[in-house]
Amino acid sequence: MNTTEENKLIAEFMGLPNPEDMMQPFLNKTRKYSTSWKWLIPVIKKMKDDFNLHGEVLDTAEGEELVHGIEDAMWDNKIEDAHTLVVEYLQENK
Repeated sequence: MNTTEENKLIAEFMGLPNPEDMMQPFLNKTRKYSTSWKWLIPVIKKMKDDFNLHGEVLDTAEGEELVHGIEDAMWDNKIEDAHTLVVEYLQENK
Protein backbone atom coordinates (compact mmCIF):
# COMPACT_ATOMS: atom_id res chain seq x y z
CA MET A 1 0.00 0.00 0.00
CA ASN A 2 1.46 3.37 -0.97
CA THR A 3 1.11 6.64 0.95
CA THR A 4 -1.84 7.84 -1.15
CA GLU A 5 -3.72 4.60 -0.46
CA GLU A 6 -2.84 4.82 3.24
CA ASN A 7 -4.10 8.41 3.39
CA LYS A 8 -7.30 7.34 1.61
CA LEU A 9 -7.83 4.63 4.25
CA ILE A 10 -7.33 7.18 7.04
CA ALA A 11 -9.65 9.70 5.34
CA GLU A 12 -12.37 7.05 5.09
CA PHE A 13 -11.93 6.27 8.81
CA MET A 14 -12.29 9.98 9.53
CA GLY A 15 -15.51 10.12 7.52
CA LEU A 16 -14.14 12.40 4.82
CA PRO A 17 -15.46 12.51 1.24
CA ASN A 18 -16.24 9.38 -0.71
CA PRO A 19 -13.18 8.18 -2.67
CA GLU A 20 -15.24 8.26 -5.86
CA ASP A 21 -15.83 12.02 -5.64
CA MET A 22 -14.31 14.09 -8.43
CA MET A 23 -12.05 16.01 -6.05
CA GLN A 24 -10.68 12.87 -4.40
CA PRO A 25 -7.45 12.64 -6.46
CA PHE A 26 -6.63 16.22 -5.43
CA LEU A 27 -7.55 15.57 -1.79
CA ASN A 28 -5.42 12.43 -1.62
CA LYS A 29 -2.39 14.42 -2.75
CA THR A 30 -2.98 17.21 -0.24
CA ARG A 31 -3.64 15.07 2.82
CA LYS A 32 -0.60 15.01 5.04
CA TYR A 33 -1.34 12.22 7.54
CA SER A 34 2.12 10.74 7.03
CA THR A 35 4.04 14.02 7.42
CA SER A 36 2.10 16.33 9.73
CA TRP A 37 1.15 15.84 13.36
CA LYS A 38 -1.64 18.40 12.74
CA TRP A 39 -3.23 15.88 10.39
CA LEU A 40 -2.44 12.70 12.31
CA ILE A 41 -3.33 13.72 15.88
CA PRO A 42 -7.09 14.00 15.16
CA VAL A 43 -6.95 10.45 13.76
CA ILE A 44 -5.24 9.19 16.91
CA LYS A 45 -7.84 11.02 19.03
CA LYS A 46 -10.68 9.40 17.05
CA MET A 47 -9.04 5.99 17.50
CA LYS A 48 -8.79 6.68 21.24
CA ASP A 49 -12.49 7.63 21.33
CA ASP A 50 -13.30 4.39 19.52
CA PHE A 51 -11.22 2.48 22.07
CA ASN A 52 -13.21 4.08 24.87
CA LEU A 53 -16.46 3.05 23.18
CA HIS A 54 -15.19 -0.45 22.49
CA GLY A 55 -12.94 -1.03 25.51
CA GLU A 56 -12.25 -4.61 24.56
CA VAL A 57 -9.60 -3.44 22.08
CA LEU A 58 -7.46 -2.10 24.89
CA ASP A 59 -7.90 -5.23 26.95
CA THR A 60 -5.72 -7.21 24.55
CA ALA A 61 -1.95 -7.41 24.32
CA GLU A 62 -2.26 -6.15 20.75
CA GLY A 63 -4.27 -3.12 21.90
CA GLU A 64 -1.74 -2.27 24.58
CA GLU A 65 1.11 -2.66 22.08
CA LEU A 66 -0.65 -0.28 19.67
CA VAL A 67 -1.25 2.35 22.34
CA HIS A 68 2.31 2.16 23.67
CA GLY A 69 3.73 2.19 20.15
CA ILE A 70 1.84 5.36 19.27
CA GLU A 71 2.80 6.98 22.59
CA ASP A 72 6.48 6.13 21.99
CA ALA A 73 6.32 7.50 18.44
CA MET A 74 4.78 10.72 19.72
CA TRP A 75 7.35 11.13 22.49
CA ASP A 76 10.17 10.45 20.04
CA ASN A 77 8.59 12.70 17.37
CA LYS A 78 8.58 9.82 14.86
CA ILE A 79 5.49 10.51 12.81
CA GLU A 80 6.37 7.76 10.33
CA ASP A 81 6.13 5.16 13.11
CA ALA A 82 2.82 6.53 14.39
CA HIS A 83 1.42 6.68 10.84
CA THR A 84 2.43 3.06 10.21
CA LEU A 85 0.74 1.90 13.43
CA VAL A 86 -2.45 3.80 12.58
CA VAL A 87 -2.57 2.31 9.08
CA GLU A 88 -1.90 -1.22 10.38
CA TYR A 89 -4.71 -0.85 12.92
CA LEU A 90 -7.15 0.44 10.30
CA GLN A 91 -6.26 -2.33 7.87
CA GLU A 92 -6.84 -4.98 10.52
CA ASN A 93 -10.11 -3.44 11.74
CA LYS A 94 -11.95 -2.55 8.54
